[in-house]
Amino acid sequence: NRIYCHSCQVRGNLLTLIHGLEHFRPPEGGRLRGEEFKAAVATLKQMAGEPGSSPGITESSRQTQSFNPMPQARPRPAAPTSSPSSPVPTPTNTPLHRHEKEAARALANLHEDLITDVTQMSPEAAQYVRSRPWMTPKLMKKWGVGWIPGNGRSKFPKNSLIYTHRNE
Repeated sequence: NRIYCHSCQVRGNLLTLIHGLEHFRPPEGGRLRGEEFKAAVATLKQMAGEPGSSPGITESSRQTQSFNPMPQARPRPAAPTSSPSSPVPTPTNTPLHRHEKEAARALANLHEDLITDVTQMSPEAAQYVRSRPWMTPKLMKKWGVGWIPGNGRSKFPKNSLIYTHRNE
């Protein structure tokens, strides 16, 4: 596949593009050979995260090393060390049905309170469901979809059509 870069006006394969982005010119003679090829391969390996790879340094690459349009992997700053006497607790993802707060535990069974009968829904929700013939009450129950009235039980907006996700 041929690639064309509008910024450096280079056309070719991926290695040619890498060379063009580094040097802002096509390869000598129109094709990558020798040191130019090795430098482009090394740059590609470095971008791919291959350990121990560093781009080959040639005379022409030394001239353009001040500008490198390819973002290099930056070393992450070391995590701040805490005193050994107070280890930081690892956060855990608690399932809703085991949550310490009652309101969160109630959300685990929200699908049981959803209304799937269009005659009991708000006019807007009923119109939405009727315009989708595949939204039968049976399928809506199966997939946890339904209208939630403004009963104040949840944090959801009143009179909303809700799509739930059950962790079974």
